[in-house]
Amino acid sequence: MGSTTPVSEAEGFVPQEEIDASCRVPVLLAFGSAAKWLVIGLLLGVVAAIKMHAPAFLAHCPWLTYGRVRPAYFDAIVYGFLSQAGIGAALWTLARCGRGRLALPGVASAGGVVWNLGVLVGVLQVLGGQTTGLPWMEFPRQGAAVMAGGYFLMAVSACYTLLHRRKHELYVSQWFILAALFLFPWILSAAYMLGVVDPVRGIMQAVVSAWYANGIQYLWLTPLGLALAYYLLPKLGGAPVYSNQGAAFGFWTLVVFGNWSGLSLLQGGPLPRWMIGVGVASKFVLLLSGVAFAVNWELTRRSAAKTAPRQPAGPFLSFGAWMFVVALFLDAITGVTSLGHKVNLTPYATGVTHLLLFGFVGMVLLAAVYHIVPRLIPAGWSSPGLISAHFGLSLIGTLLLAGSGILGGLSYGGKLADPGVPFLTAVQGLTPFAGMTTLGLLLLLLGGGVFGLHLLLTVVRGTARERAAFCSWCCGCGTLPGGAEKKARAGA
Repeated sequence: MGSTTPVSEAEGFVPQEEIDASCRVPVLLAFGSAAKWLVIGLLLGVVAAIKMHAPAFLAHCPWLTYGRVRPAYFDAIVYGFLSQAGIGAALWTLARCGRGRLALPGVASAGGVVWNLGVLVGVLQVLGGQTTGLPWMEFPRQGAAVMAGGYFLMAVSACYTLLHRRKHELYVSQWFILAALFLFPWILSAAYMLGVVDPVRGIMQAVVSAWYANGIQYLWLTPLGLALAYYLLPKLGGAPVYSNQGAAFGFWTLVVFGNWSGLSLLQGGPLPRWMIGVGVASKFVLLLSGVAFAVNWELTRRSAAKTAPRQPAGPFLSFGAWMFVVALFLDAITGVTSLGHKVNLTPYATGVTHLLLFGFVGMVLLAAVYHIVPRLIPAGWSSPGLISAHFGLSLIGTLLLAGSGILGGLSYGGKLADPGVPFLTAVQGLTPFAGMTTLGLLLLLLGGGVFGLHLLLTVVRGTARERAAFCSWCCGCGTLPGGAEKKARAGA
């Protein structure tokens, strides 16, 4: 798997060029759509952040009220950007690790189109006020059903690719992708059945909502991020993963305890103490998964080739890998009773969530995009400078966005716990942190715009020859350099 040279058909494996060609359309469709939703989601996030310290901003438009824009922002980022980029990278990774072509690429492409339609319908419904009111699952059943249909088509392609792989030994990345592929529909269907179709009553609605949000983070997005991190680490460093046993330990810890840890989000609620205790304990056990990944990562990095060439994906991957450990640690320490009660109902949890989404999953997915696209488009990226600018903007924006929530939560919680501080004074103390949030989202939006424009330029430049050949064959209006036009006509 670590080799970058084509493998002959005589050995039973498909050459890498043919694998990449089979993945080209569905993966580029997923990446392009993800870039689009990243910009749209961040625009909505900026509007929501501005409203925190300027409530009159766009107040005349009911579609852009805070209660509608903020959930639409999260949904666009989670389902439009992170999930689509993760699925696209997962399809390519499964084909590469299995040393076989992507199965049913047309079905995967159709699934991507349907998924985008579902996200569009869901976001418009949320902005129109038709929302379930449950965090992370605000899409009404119509939008969620369309999105689930698109996922089914892409999952069929992924499962067939895994089933018909040429290399039968499963690599670490394939473990995590396979788990994510089966866990996501289970989480989605169970949560919507209990929360929307035939909703449970009372406090159990909060339990379902917390279970779903935590499941999306730790059983859907996190496995995708870890799968790509484990794939890219040996590719960029030139050394195999140090310990498959350590990776397996982190895998089973995440799968078993990732779902239960969501109950810790309900500390202080009218629930049995054993439920909260299970959630808190699971969150601390989940931290072991991060430790196993960090140790594996560091030992692999030390054994990597010192002369390995620097690649555009490297900075994104390194930053994202360490932010995973930091986010797990900051999330786990809220299980300590004193701190948990202090930061409860503050922006602290939102800051940790932003660190996990943008700092870990987002950065690793961007690293995957920067690694995969040159394999799909031989011309490669148009400008290394734009990649560096994107990384700088994303790095600073992520730290500001996550830091504003974490530091603001600690400050606000400390003032609320002090009986000598008036409530209004404590609330006013959040104003500087709201400004940090807005600035962080603006920088991320600028970085997302750079990324989307760069991806578009790269695809347009990389496919110029194919488009010219098609136009030349179709209507004679295209021109190809060096007499290639006649060859294109003959080949077509």
